[in-house]
Amino acid sequence: MSEPIPRPEPVDDQAVLFVRTLRIDEAVDLPGHIPSQVSGAWLRHGQGIVALGSAWSARTAGPDRFAAASTAFQALADRALVDDEVRVRTSGLIALGSFSYADASARASTLMVPRAVLGVHDGEAFLTVVGVDQEPTPPTSWRDLFPSSPVAAARPPHSTSRPTTRPTSTRPWSSRPWTRSARAGPRRWCSPSAPRSAPPPASTRR
Repeated sequence: MSEPIPRPEPVDDQAVLFVRTLRIDEAVDLPGHIPSQVSGAWLRHGQGIVALGSAWSARTAGPDRFAAASTAFQALADRALVDDEVRVRTSGLIALGSFSYADASARASTLMVPRAVLGVHDGEAFLTVVGVDQEPTPPTSWRDLFPSSPVAAARPPHSTSRPTTRPTSTRPWSSRPWTRSARAGPRRWCSPSAPRSAPPPASTRR
């Protein structure tokens, strides 16, 4: 007997997220700062993100799981207050998703906004912290949330990854005003799209 399809779980449609992304003015080796309780990671050639904790999540199921998750996230983004001083692809308000492949899968799909994100993109290192219904308190140092991982500490010197950002002097975290951001809305993690049309014949290409 096949397992029943899980029902979507209700999400907190009133929560307001306060999202702050702060620039890190020093080199960050992402693979060397993966915490034991990591909630998600995407790494490629020394760039990407490492996520910690969960500030918000939505569980969906069935054939409408993608659309339902997208709708819930867009409503959340419309309420969010975002202060992003870096403004790169993975900074600001982001969500990580794990979705079942089949419409009839017994495994629920989940979309989650992390509590904290350490990231590197195009040479820019940053820390994002998220508060629920209140401003987050940035740590004294980004290493307070993302200390060196045991594997990285055990690496021999010759295998240490090269820094992905240029080393500069550190500075205090910035203090900037919160704004209800239209920036959060366009940061769509996923949206239904029409099938792409076939490319024109080779003879008509320019």
